[in-house]
Amino acid sequence: AAERLTLDLSRRSAALRHRGVIPTLAILRVGSSPGDLAYEKSAAARCAKCGIDLRRIPLDDAASLPEVIRAVNDDPAIHGCLLLRPLADKTAEAAAGQLLLPDKDVDGMTPESAAAVFTGQGRGFAPCTAEACMALLRHYGIAPCGAFTVYPAGYDSSQLSEAIVGWSHAWYDSMPAKLETPIIVNAEDTNLGSESQQDAFFQSKYLE
Repeated sequence: AAERLTLDLSRRSAALRHRGVIPTLAILRVGSSPGDLAYEKSAAARCAKCGIDLRRIPLDDAASLPEVIRAVNDDPAIHGCLLLRPLADKTAEAAAGQLLLPDKDVDGMTPESAAAVFTGQGRGFAPCTAEACMALLRHYGIAPCGAFTVYPAGYDSSQLSEAIVGWSHAWYDSMPAKLETPIIVNAEDTNLGSESQQDAFFQSKYLE
């Protein structure tokens, strides 16, 4: 699935470059946590394979984030922006989502993007991780409706659930009777360590 997606993006990037447009992604990183550094390194490698230029914008703290986002919004050479989240400063993170233009939001952090995920209309994109999950499901022909998903302890499932719900409705838009909200639970809350434990929890909680 990754190879097919990379090939498709490479072709589209080449077509843009042929027209004189250099597809460019800006990555905003606040601080230097090992997780963010690893994610940035992985994103940089993927961009290189897909023919996408990358601008790394590291920040010591979130104080200058509004100014940087406004600069990204005003720069026509930057086509997408990825703020590495979550931030320690939740107020700054929420404010960033309000400032960034939906057209440049590649990680579903703006209100417009969230609305587009649920309705299938409007500007914006789904969160990267959730969209990647859905791309894998589509690639292998797995419908997400009624699915049972366990996410890691401490992970904010809101983005994943938004995208899955949105894609579930899009998947079966011609068959409303089959629409169901995916079941998403926290592994820490349920102590699910094996498939048998997951099945037992699912049956006891949702099949009563």
